[in-house]
Amino acid sequence: MALPQWCGRHPHRRPQRHSQWHRHRHCHPGYYNDEVINFQGTLNAGVTGKIWYLGGFNNTGKINVSAGTVRMDTYSGTGNWSNTSTALKGIAISGGALVLDDSFNASALGNITQSGSGTVSLGGTLILDQASTNLSSAGLTALDLGSGAIITGGGNTLTADAVFALTSSAGTLNNVTLGTNLAHGQHHYCRWVDAFGGSTVTINSGAVLLYSGTQTLGGTGNLVFAGASNSWLYRSGAAATLTVGPNVTVSGTGTGTATFGYYNDEVINFQGTLNANVTGKTWYLGGFNNTGKINVSAGTVRMDTYSGTGNWSNTSTALKGSPSVAGHWCWTTVSTPARWATSHKVAAAQ
Repeated sequence: MALPQWCGRHPHRRPQRHSQWHRHRHCHPGYYNDEVINFQGTLNAGVTGKIWYLGGFNNTGKINVSAGTVRMDTYSGTGNWSNTSTALKGIAISGGALVLDDSFNASALGNITQSGSGTVSLGGTLILDQASTNLSSAGLTALDLGSGAIITGGGNTLTADAVFALTSSAGTLNNVTLGTNLAHGQHHYCRWVDAFGGSTVTINSGAVLLYSGTQTLGGTGNLVFAGASNSWLYRSGAAATLTVGPNVTVSGTGTGTATFGYYNDEVINFQGTLNANVTGKTWYLGGFNNTGKINVSAGTVRMDTYSGTGNWSNTSTALKGSPSVAGHWCWTTVSTPARWATSHKVAAAQ
């Protein structure tokens, strides 16, 4: 039987003899974005260091990944793929890495059984084409949003079981209602435009969470600035406005600096609750229009635009504003603190 010339070559180059194919590092079953591979057989990816590019795959067979890397990806551009949800079929990853590239619908995830040391990451565009997508239902136990990852929600919900580990080392969430916790990794940027669905988003040490344009962070959930190093949330691109809804709670862990709003051309319309209660932690709240509640019981809160001189305001509405100050409260930008109830250590920054 003549075998397709898949591995270790550009499709226009003369292949070397078949006995050498398995030693080549890259395999390309499907290269162009205008071809379709209806795969009904079994593919075993079990060689350490080997990378598979599966372009245009409609998988109704079985793909077993125990070593190396399998990328659901059209090598020459952006294509599409799908995976069966039939029992005992689909993708099983027990080792190595599976990268979900190209553009695909959530309803096309099918069965992805994850076990052992196998890792799964998103490198392409995941479209939430149904009201709610539960990643655990597909068989996944963890997913990292890697470089180039985009989740487009259309307002739909992304959720998972309580033990699921959703992390971000890069990527973009666009109009997603997040119903599972997200940990944002160190020294990476994540662009995020969404709503909470009862979840917790953690910005770890060295991480930057970006928004762009005029956006609202709504729903019910928690935003945590964590770690012993700096963590940041600010705008990407031109002047921007972020509204934080009334059911969002912001808090911190660790002694690293938390910067919420960085540039003097951004506005944070803050309607939620911020609890500054960690000794040694410093908060920079830049461009804050606070109509919510900021509670300071430990550490230092600076109403200050980190990158320069901006403006801020604070509500005079009863039971709002900054009614509990037991740590350090500093202001450096132009405004007047409108309301607080008790002041223990209140200092104007020099």
